[in-house]
Amino acid sequence: AKDRKLFACISISRFSKYLQYLEPSPIPEPADRIRELKQLHEIGAVTVLALRPFLPIVPEEDYLTILEMTQDYVDIVLGEAFFFVKDGNIEKKVFPDGIPDRILSELKPGKMDFNDNSEEWLIWESAALESSIKKFCEDHNIVFSMRSAPAIREYYCRLNVSGKYKASRI
Repeated sequence: AKDRKLFACISISRFSKYLQYLEPSPIPEPADRIRELKQLHEIGAVTVLALRPFLPIVPEEDYLTILEMTQDYVDIVLGEAFFFVKDGNIEKKVFPDGIPDRILSELKPGKMDFNDNSEEWLIWESAALESSIKKFCEDHNIVFSMRSAPAIREYYCRLNVSGKYKASRI
């Protein structure tokens, strides 16, 4: 009634069965979440696929498979760097056998760029992975961003340019 859109966000961080431990029960299987994303798109929601955080143990092929399976009914794709907490619980779950030296050598110190947290983190980022996902999204006219707010602005800008929607507030 207020000319607003419903944004529905679904997270899928892996596709391969061998990585199922990353999304334990009761989290639905990726195929079930992909079906839900399609249903939300069909009822008119703006669909947001969160592939975040990008994890160094998830192969690029997993992310591309998810994108290929959702390309016809996803409006926005979100990525994210992986922020490590030394000896943190999440890291122990992601790397049950310990963090490989290769990954440890790729970590860079830094701060979160999306809030006022002043803590210094160890951050894993992959420019190659981000570039690959960005290219896929560009090739399929899907908004891609590492942050939600710019993604939503871009989504509305594209709608305004195409004449489909006039956003009263972005």
